[in-house]
Amino acid sequence: MNKIALITPVFNPNSEQIKNLVSSYTSLKNIINCFYLAINKNSKNIDLLKEKTKDFDCVIRVEEDDGPDAALRELVDHVSEEFVWMLTCGELVKLKDDKFLAKVKKDNVVFGNTTFINQNGKHSCMNPKKFNRFYKYKIPILNLSSCIMSKENFIKSSPIKKYKVATDYEQILRLYSLNISLIHTHSFRLVFFNDGNSVQNRIRGFAEMYHISKYFYPKHNIVRTLVYLLLILKHRINPIKFFKELSKINDYIV
Repeated sequence: MNKIALITPVFNPNSEQIKNLVSSYTSLKNIINCFYLAINKNSKNIDLLKEKTKDFDCVIRVEEDDGPDAALRELVDHVSEEFVWMLTCGELVKLKDDKFLAKVKKDNVVFGNTTFINQNGKHSCMNPKKFNRFYKYKIPILNLSSCIMSKENFIKSSPIKKYKVATDYEQILRLYSLNISLIHTHSFRLVFFNDGNSVQNRIRGFAEMYHISKYFYPKHNIVRTLVYLLLILKHRINPIKFFKELSKINDYIV
């Protein structure tokens, strides 16, 4: 059986998020070879987190980091397993069966079902068919926390530029460039709790996604601009604020 590492970046977990993490660990205990936690050293509740995870085969690294993506890049160097499964602290994995293990292969990305729960209690589910459709100008329907991939492909797809909001989008585009196969399974479900992004984060996220698409698809300027104008109008984002945010990006990405 392929050995899988569950990798999780952690910053300031509250008691409910730790409870969900322990629940996910318990569900996956017979599936995961080792659990890895990258905890920002400035986090609260570090001792509580260590206490709650002490009964699992768990590697905990408490270090300073420059955000979750940077923390995972550092953490994956310490992973000895061939495959990694990303999980954000606070999200909940519910395992149905282990049939998906046969699909975990080097050039596959295996993903389960995803349920989104908003602050108002409203539930929505990811459509697997949309997941497999590639959007060159919009964000693909892909929640990285529900994905299992080879450690090698994770490293190759890791974001290079330091976007503040849309780093997942960059990693998704890099995954597609690796010519991988997206494999859906009903064996597990990820429950994602949407804490509600601020209006500023929404504007910045759209601006950063537009900027990333320019980097990956430099020849589609007219179509890209039209698509994003329609998107910001659809989502009631002020175009002036959008382009103002867009003008700031080159000042902070590396």
